[in-house]
Amino acid sequence: MLRSFNNDPPNYEIGRYVYSPNNDVYGLYLVIRPDMLETPGVLAEIFKLFAKYEVSILHFKLSRPELKKPIRALLFFKVNGQEVAIQQIVEELRKLEYIIEVKLIEPVFKGLVVDTVMFPPTIMGERVVIFSQALLDTFVRHIRERYGSGFEAMLYYLGLDLGKSAFTSHIKYMSGDREKALRFGEMLFRLMGFGILKIVKIDWKTGDVIVRLYDCFECRCFKNSNSPKSQLIRGMLTGWLEGILGFKLSSEETACVARGDPYCEIRFRRAKD
Repeated sequence: MLRSFNNDPPNYEIGRYVYSPNNDVYGLYLVIRPDMLETPGVLAEIFKLFAKYEVSILHFKLSRPELKKPIRALLFFKVNGQEVAIQQIVEELRKLEYIIEVKLIEPVFKGLVVDTVMFPPTIMGERVVIFSQALLDTFVRHIRERYGSGFEAMLYYLGLDLGKSAFTSHIKYMSGDREKALRFGEMLFRLMGFGILKIVKIDWKTGDVIVRLYDCFECRCFKNSNSPKSQLIRGMLTGWLEGILGFKLSSEETACVARGDPYCEIRFRRAKD
């Protein structure tokens, strides 16, 4: 069931770090045997070890599971007055037969510990770079204001190439299944923070497609606009859908949050030869 968009959705705070001023915080990087992924009780055993020494876990992350590849875990914890427990925990973890590697992550300074082991961040094996909304505002809005409509066209064609590249990656990941690639891309769009994409209609024969995009990052950069503002995202979706459907498309943004609509709506049609 589609979640209601009347209220702001809960955000997902990313980042492999803990900042807890005035506390002694550390991290542990663990590599676990891949066959342990489906073994019940593995994580419980690790957590019980921290409970044994009365050490509080503040943050925990597991790498996304990949077939036959080791599982990587990060634990950030607080040891105020219990520094002696750190080495004991490390030693006991190393004795566990399913633990391949244990590495202690020292704090950058008191109160701040950051993952300094894993780099770069990836998704589907490809490197990703994270931009804050402030940087995106600068890129999308300020540069557009400086260079005008010519830059809008450049954004669209840049997005078109990005969308085609995304399709190539998705169809490979989904072993050539176009319907699965469509649904996977729809979900990945959300996970990457571009917005929450809902495919309202798709006609595989005629190429008529309607998508609605909630909280589009590009259009959020503009307020009280008289016209739709999605160029980069519209280009990305056009290039991606052209790959999914197998023919050229034209696109038009018929609703946009930049001009006060509750969502952005983009309609696609098969392009005329």
